[in-house]
Amino acid sequence: MNPLFTIGHSNHAIGTFLGLLAGHEIAMVADVRSIPWSQRFPWFRKELIAWSLKEAKIGYEFLGETLGGRPRDLADLDHAAERYGVIVGQASFQGALDALVKEAVDHRVAIMCAERDPIDCHRAMLIARALRGREGVEIQHILADGALEPHGELESRMVEKAKCAPPPLLDTPDMQERAIEEAYQLLAHGPGWRPSG
Repeated sequence: MNPLFTIGHSNHAIGTFLGLLAGHEIAMVADVRSIPWSQRFPWFRKELIAWSLKEAKIGYEFLGETLGGRPRDLADLDHAAERYGVIVGQASFQGALDALVKEAVDHRVAIMCAERDPIDCHRAMLIARALRGREGVEIQHILADGALEPHGELESRMVEKAKCAPPPLLDTPDMQERAIEEAYQLLAHGPGWRPSG
């Protein structure tokens, strides 16, 4: 099975973005934006990016309704962590993940959203997190400079950013996993949030 890749379109020129995909031999882009358009970068609007990808012989599928991080029916949930907790339990979300994993057996698939850094995006904080425990699934994040960041390295960066690493004397695999889970919660809630109690 191929790795599952993620990528943020950020503020790239369309040629740069297509070059990043070609550099990693991506055959299909799964667009997971809840709102698939950009006022500042109109070439990433759903219809235009689909056309550009088709011209580059790369498949395109819009999955924002099932894998988006801001579904309309959950708009009343203020914090991403709360929304993600509901989304991950939905059958439609899990079914879309199953379809992505199945697609990755034969093709190199990139999960696309807008944010440059995957730490700031639901493609890592929700989708990759939900996939991380699946047997045989490897997740690689395509960074803005074209480098790859394995999801495990991204999680280490998350723990450092959230400042929740265990002290050296308690640095066991169990404590590392707890620190990773805490980092997911802290970073999804936003700066300054800490669990009560």
